[in-house]
Amino acid sequence: DFDAEINLVGKGELAELGKNIEQMQAARKYAEMALLQSESRFHDVFKLMPASVTLQNEAGVLVDCSDEFCELTGYNREEAIGRNILDLNIWAEPELRAAMRTTLERDGHVEGIEFVIKNRRGATTPMQMSAHYVMIGADRLLLTFALDINSRKQVELAFAHQAELLKLTGKLAQVGGWEVN
Repeated sequence: DFDAEINLVGKGELAELGKNIEQMQAARKYAEMALLQSESRFHDVFKLMPASVTLQNEAGVLVDCSDEFCELTGYNREEAIGRNILDLNIWAEPELRAAMRTTLERDGHVEGIEFVIKNRRGATTPMQMSAHYVMIGADRLLLTFALDINSRKQVELAFAHQAELLKLTGKLAQVGGWEVN
């Protein structure tokens, strides 16, 4: 009988057990709320980061991406998420991606590699990327972080051009004589 079991356990012990269960449920609710808030903050930061950021599963399928990734590639989030990165055809030099993946599998990360991303219309942008495997829950995901280095490349070209002009000016100065009045 149920009444007999209550008497065996004791009403005080049963009340204590009930209190412990309530405390555990309250702690669980608090932990769930904290987790949801943390996930929401992570998602907001991730999505709004002014860099191209992706989360991919080990097969290369996009799990999430930043707004900047969408801007650079020309794909919106709905089109990109759930698709394999290879299917998006965004690597202008696929052999460089293959080399990056080899390094990534061997070392677990890559740092500062330069590559060219191609958007869906074919326009290209030079990028610098770092990538690491991270564990999110039970899933091993690839986190990539890439910056548009187009401005830096333009400055490098301008400096190279100026250096070449300076070199030519030096050669001309050796050939002819100049007078200053």
